[in-house]
Amino acid sequence: MAKIDNGAGDHLIMLFSVEGSIIKGFDHESQLSPYAQDEHKVWPGIYDNVPSELLSHLEHSVGRVGIFQRILKLAVM
Repeated sequence: MAKIDNGAGDHLIMLFSVEGSIIKGFDHESQLSPYAQDEHKVWPGIYDNVPSELLSHLEHSVGRVGIFQRILKLAVM
């Protein structure tokens, strides 16, 4: 796993595993951001085509880097 953090609230996470790879970006000013909505929900469908194995790895890895753990939990709800 690798993470790029610009220090202004934006992040990029790259995760490579046996099951595949995933790159996840977060722009705190984006209209797709959970925090741009009153309900603080992940944008509908954003994880629909991501294999569950990769989401599981991402949630586990991201838990060590902060805010993304909360965002992934919102996506599963």
